Amino acid sequence: MATMKKSEFARHMGVKPSYVTQLIKDNRLVLDASGDVLVEESKRRINDTKDPAKIAVAARHAAARGAELPTSSHEENEAPAVPPSTEEWQFQDSRAKREHFAAKREEIAYRKDAGELLETAAVVSVVSDAVTILRGKLESLPDQIAPQLAAMSDEQGIRAMLAEYVEEALENVARQFSGIVEAAK
Repeated sequence: MATMKKSEFARHMGVKPSYVTQLIKDNRLVLDASGDVLVEESKRRINDTKDPAKIAVAARHAAARGAELPTSSHEENEAPAVPPSTEEWQFQDSRAKREHFAAKREEIAYRKDAGELLETAAVVSVVSDAVTILRGKLESLPDQIAPQLAAMSDEQGIRAMLAEYVEEALENVARQFSGIVEAAK
């Protein structure tokens, strides 16, 4: 196993030492117990975790340095010397997740602007108010109409009075629910 100090590895790769520091931070270098860089394993990991969207930029920079762009170990059908653990940073997975959730955020913003989505807090507030009003109306039903119903002997009239009272309570709830859209604006 060939090892190099970090500064030697930077010169060997034709990059600035700060780039090597960033590679270490991103867990893209393989270091031994003393902190030296394991050269071949590190080159393989750098290559395996590179962003394919930036291959043209890397090629341009390599050409400017007069260096060759390393080929992927996957293209050579080699197994990596150090198998990646499940805890290691995986650039492609991270980027895919970031882009997926950014797209979801954009979709949510679009649907909210289109009036298809509402803020949860506004909906909960309006529904809570509507249910409170309905409950109050239903609880007051016996006190308000019992005396009137007791004086009535016509079954059809009793039904009509109950239906009218229930309709009034439902209209109040409907007005509250129509307030959801207004509260969300």
